[in-house]
Amino acid sequence: MSSDANDELARTATAHGSQPEQGGIGQPRDGDTIGRYRLERTLGVGGMGVVHVAFDPDLERRVALKVLRAATGEEAAKRLQREARAMARLNHPNVVTVHEVGSVAGRDYVAMELIDGESLAEWLRAERRDPRAVVDSFIAAGRGLAAAHVAGIVHRDFKPHNVLRSRSGRIAVTDFGLAREAQDPLAVTMPLSGTKDQTSTSSNTPSSLSGLTMSGSVLGTPAYMAPEQWEGGEVTPATDQFGFCVALWEALSGERPYRGPTVDDLRAQVAAGPQALDASKIPRRLRSVLRRGLDPDRAKRWPSMDALLAELSRAQRQRWMLFAALGAGVIAAAILVIVLQGASAGSDCPAPALDPAAVWNDDVKATVVAAGQAPAAKLFDADHRRWLEQRATACGFEPGRRVAVLGCLDGVLARFDAAARGATKPGHPVLDVGAELVNPAVCGLTTVPRLVTTTSPQFHEVVAARMRDRIRLELPDEAALVVLAERSASDPCAEAIAQAMLTQVVTAPAARDRAIDLADQAADRCGDDRIRAELAITSVSRSLQTEWLGTSYAGKLARAESAVQRVAQTDLNARLAEVRMLAESRAQRIDSAIEQGQAAVAGYASRGRIEPEIRAGVRMLMIRQGRANPEDLAAIAS
Repeated sequence: MSSDANDELARTATAHGSQPEQGGIGQPRDGDTIGRYRLERTLGVGGMGVVHVAFDPDLERRVALKVLRAATGEEAAKRLQREARAMARLNHPNVVTVHEVGSVAGRDYVAMELIDGESLAEWLRAERRDPRAVVDSFIAAGRGLAAAHVAGIVHRDFKPHNVLRSRSGRIAVTDFGLAREAQDPLAVTMPLSGTKDQTSTSSNTPSSLSGLTMSGSVLGTPAYMAPEQWEGGEVTPATDQFGFCVALWEALSGERPYRGPTVDDLRAQVAAGPQALDASKIPRRLRSVLRRGLDPDRAKRWPSMDALLAELSRAQRQRWMLFAALGAGVIAAAILVIVLQGASAGSDCPAPALDPAAVWNDDVKATVVAAGQAPAAKLFDADHRRWLEQRATACGFEPGRRVAVLGCLDGVLARFDAAARGATKPGHPVLDVGAELVNPAVCGLTTVPRLVTTTSPQFHEVVAARMRDRIRLELPDEAALVVLAERSASDPCAEAIAQAMLTQVVTAPAARDRAIDLADQAADRCGDDRIRAELAITSVSRSLQTEWLGTSYAGKLARAESAVQRVAQTDLNARLAEVRMLAESRAQRIDSAIEQGQAAVAGYASRGRIEPEIRAGVRMLMIRQGRANPEDLAAIAS
């Protein structure tokens, strides 16, 4: 392991699995005891201290014990305490857990969760990684940052070295030594000019592309720092967002978006704006997402970390669902979702069913605290903030997707309201809706939409009501679906599409199968052949996720073919050909898959739709089948 990696391990204090160099003179040795912790081996050595694997005999567990060097001084001790306090406030699976901070015989230490693994930087360097795995790892790390932001903490030094990846794949953000309260007046850096080293804030440190963050007038790692950090501006969650996007860009392309031997060079590149960046190595659908997060004007970045993560997840699915299906023979990612397009894209976001300011405010919070439910009040503060952020994100969606997600979020707010009112009663059990708010998939924030049109004026109302009801019902998925199916709507086609939407939010296999059956039954009651055909195609696609081209798939395919034949519309034939291409590829009938893919491309093209992912999938199949002559590839690309 490199000395650089050892330094990073010492600073992060948690990843282990390699043997680093030993500590300096005067440092505790293996076998010594600090407080109740017995040192077992040195994990890493840094400029400020040493990290040990230590055993806690009271709780019978091993921890990562970060011990400051005796000569590091008061400022280093304050930084260690600040890191411990920041991390101790975060109870999240994507943030390293702090167990204790203390001082014994003049030695300051912090005991943290010991993660068996390596830093994300080491994981990325070890070998060429699948871009999907890279993005998934960063999304997990982003959730840790989002949790910190909800707690009012800005990390200020996010980079791959400060993210740990366990052997099981768990991602956890660490090293909050530079973290400050978002409202803390000290959360402002001093300006930095001309420093020669992108990765260190001290001009007397070695010039290295993967060196340490140093303490001093400027805090952070320049290669990942937002311009407001260089200029001495106030740091906010948008500051972490910038560093996150720099790190992800680097992980995907192999180089940072902004590069230069001095900070002034970096400044000049950032001033040119993200549109000037060479994004040729970044997957196309991820480019715009990352460019926005890299904007030098923080007001133009994503409104929150959650909003950025939702768009990354969406782009991830759009970019890779077809490639996953074709390359690995797996259809699970190829979800076709029916969302109707209603109001114009420029329409205002409708008001929520309940006033969020009335659901949770200072008066309600005071009543909850007075009832002896202070921990619940803290939880509700975070949940309420998260709900507002997710609703703001949903308001930016296209109309059809927006109405479904907003309806679902209305349902979450209704449950939040019930939980908050219940918590005002002493001894009343608190209903935790936090899991629904933390996971964007619950309300479809990461779902890939497939747009169709309808003339039904009641559709939006029906879909919103069904999504609200699904969240409100405290029943297992399958039981809830039965209850919802019994609630008839005056527009059977709108009801049918609402049921199809619900197939996207259930998780248990049995409930998912039941949801598909209920959607099929509802479709039979719809008299609109176009909508019935859309639903039939979606049912085929959904069944591909639950079985291996079995009898259910065959029956649904025949039904879809019949429905599409009755409508005789080119775009529906193209959609059906797309589904057949995925199925044929899964069955390893590659020639047939290419034929279906070409039919889908031609059908979409006749309606003015390019569908680059499908074209790319067909090209991949051609190459796989040895049909990669320039004429064929050029024809499918044009």
